[in-house]
Amino acid sequence: MNNGRIFEKYEEHGSGFCVPEGTVRIGELAFSGADTLEKLVIPDSVEEIGNYAFMNCYSLREIRLPERVARLGAGLFQNCWQLRSVRLPEGTVTLGTDMFENCHALTEIIIPESLEQAARTSLSGCRSLRKIHIRPEQLMLLPPAARYTAALTYMED
Repeated sequence: MNNGRIFEKYEEHGSGFCVPEGTVRIGELAFSGADTLEKLVIPDSVEEIGNYAFMNCYSLREIRLPERVARLGAGLFQNCWQLRSVRLPEGTVTLGTDMFENCHALTEIIIPESLEQAARTSLSGCRSLRKIHIRPEQLMLLPPAARYTAALTYMED
């Protein structure tokens, strides 16, 4: 299912996994439903992550996103109930629809300077979100619920 450059489907059952170096794309729903996966490392060779790639990874606590990823799909972390903190890579332009929907344990997110838009439902159901690291001029990009419930940490030049 994985051709070396495109990672299509996770078929293991461990608690940790490293996507193979040289992979350039993680396909749509590639890790969806991997409910024992707790830690995932994605190499810097990955440039695109498909829609809902990590949806329903209920145990996922830690993920390392590549620095040069150009596209993060919609619903990427939907229902990742144990995810605690995410640092979005510089170059991320959009928080897509349902990107972090129902990430109940998510307490912190680091927003890159490159962010230009956020879908209204991108952070819905993130009831533990307390810290958003963001530049002051990007504040109005966030969905209203996130602006009023999280403590905002402004990044300086």
